[in-house]
Amino acid sequence: MFQCDPPFPLGLRTFQIDMAARPASNGADGTSRVGVDVTIDTVRMGQAQIRAETLLRSSQGGGVSQYP
Repeated sequence: MFQCDPPFPLGLRTFQIDMAARPASNGADGTSRVGVDVTIDTVRMGQAQIRAETLLRSSQGGGVSQYP
């Protein structure tokens, strides 16, 4: 259901998320490149293919932050 007023069913056929992380450059500085591919297909609202990519940095304390 799509939450709006009034709510209606989307008729979702496909909702797929693929995510991959790999070291950026040589990875020595704790930086990783994270990529996400999203595929959505619905009966009423059509299709969407989305790709996003960002850099993440790990800290020595074990935390993760988005690379500036």
